[in-house]
Amino acid sequence: MMRDQVPHWARHYARRIIGLDADGALDDRDAAYHRYDPQFRAVDPDGVRKFCAAAALILVFLGGGLWFSQLPLDRKTSQMFPPYVSDRDIGVTKRTPGP
Repeated sequence: MMRDQVPHWARHYARRIIGLDADGALDDRDAAYHRYDPQFRAVDPDGVRKFCAAAALILVFLGGGLWFSQLPLDRKTSQMFPPYVSDRDIGVTKRTPGP
């Protein structure tokens, strides 16, 4: 459009709008037509519920991950994931301090 040439997609979009208007099916309150219009504000009636559901899902996911990370495989070890190596695994015996 900067070189005085209208792209094909803009002409197609304009024809579609003119056709919808001629059919009486053009909804000027549709949010898709006001995407870049700062004065038009479409409010989602379920927005708060969707936000609360997403926040709860994130909290359950993170809380479950923290809970799962604290579970030991058995009662002998205190860590579940590698690279945990105990003294028994490498054959080290405990030394007693000398006098």
